[in-house]
Amino acid sequence: MNLQVEKCGKSLTVGLPIDCIKAPGPKAGDELEAELTAIPEFRLMPTHDFDKAQFLARLQALRSQMPLVEPVGSTLRQQNRY
Repeated sequence: MNLQVEKCGKSLTVGLPIDCIKAPGPKAGDELEAELTAIPEFRLMPTHDFDKAQFLARLQALRSQMPLVEPVGSTLRQQNRY
């Protein structure tokens, strides 16, 4: 779906198509959180109160995707580079 960015005063706005509005989703006056990912991908999500358990679960999921590597400090000590 292609959306057009428009200028509104000192801000930029994005109009949501009627299909998005009719679906259970944002209504006028709702607050949304915008996230720009590394891909780059732009996501809009409803704002919500901070949930520590959800945050820790997401952090653990992201951490499990990271490759295990040897610590840099150990490598430098073995090579006498510091």
